Amino acid sequence: MIVNIEFFDESSIENVITCLHYKMDKVFFFGYEETMTEEKQNRTKLLLKEKCNVGSVKFKYVNKYSIEHIVEQIENV
Repeated sequence: MIVNIEFFDESSIENVITCLHYKMDKVFFFGYEETMTEEKQNRTKLLLKEKCNVGSVKFKYVNKYSIEHIVEQIENV
């Protein structure tokens, strides 16, 4: 299984470019609540599933003021 772990970007194309180039089975996005809105999550998920055949797309909010929290959340994946 090929898993892609990324930070969610404000630019939509940045969130899907890797999956356009490589076949991913699962994608985990980490991001800030104000950047990773529900609308952007839904759009990104739909695009990845329909155009890139990604099986699973997950989103996780992280605290932008705590690098320890970000690292902890990534390690949990």
